[in-house]
Amino acid sequence: LHAAGVKVLHKSATVRHALKAQAVGVDLIEIVGYEASIAGGQPGDEVGAWVVLPKAVSELSVPVVAAGGAATGRQLAAALAMGAAGITMATRFLATEEAPIKREIKEHMIRDEVDERSTTVVLSSLNNSTRVFKNDVSIKINELE
Repeated sequence: LHAAGVKVLHKSATVRHALKAQAVGVDLIEIVGYEASIAGGQPGDEVGAWVVLPKAVSELSVPVVAAGGAATGRQLAAALAMGAAGITMATRFLATEEAPIKREIKEHMIRDEVDERSTTVVLSSLNNSTRVFKNDVSIKINELE
């Protein structure tokens, strides 16, 4: 990829994975923390991005961006203050007019009562965690786990 001029980003929930990615030559690390609940996590990795971020910035020499739970200018300012090169916003953009998802989902996401308890993490028992909206299906998955 590098030979073709492609920059390589590695998404990591842990500093140890970020250090390994840096060692093999990635150009940029995206620190997501447990908020993003990415695959490959192990028990004990349940640490938030805002805790992992300053340690990652201190230990890495490649640029670091923060992601997972970043959706406002204040969070961008906080990430920059901790030494990050920027933030990645993803879920936030699902509520835009341009996003190709059902209007009902967008309307649900922006309701005042939707807060940090409106999501849950599923598939943790498979070390393939992912964060989803809490609903009948995700509740049943967690019961089965």
